[in-house]
Amino acid sequence: MYRDQIERLTREKEHLVEENEALKTIIEGTDDDLNDLQSENEKLTQENNHLTAEVNMTIKDLKQLESENGDLLEKIEALRHSVGETESELDEVRSCNSDLNVEKVKLNDTVSSLKSELEKLYGVFQENEGLKKELEAK
Repeated sequence: MYRDQIERLTREKEHLVEENEALKTIIEGTDDDLNDLQSENEKLTQENNHLTAEVNMTIKDLKQLESENGDLLEKIEALRHSVGETESELDEVRSCNSDLNVEKVKLNDTVSSLKSELEKLYGVFQENEGLKKELEAK
């Protein structure tokens, strides 16, 4: 009876030794996996830090661009106001030009009339000169 128990206990011991060896192998594999994961974690942490630095630089650049954009918008608004004033001044100049063109037409008409009158007077003058010569000749 003891022999059966000894054999059974021996078999159980051998089985437990095999399980123990299998667990040691699993633990060693798990340690290797853990080391690999820690290494991968360190790489990912470094990459994350690098990406965080890039994001922070991008945010800084965006804030700078936003500030510059605001300055440009102010300048654009000032230019729009200036263009509006210039357009108003141009409208005044166009109106004056239109008035001047009307006056030019009137002056041209007056000049034409005066030229016509001058030509008539010159004709009368020549006629008078002719008559004067006739009188002097008589």
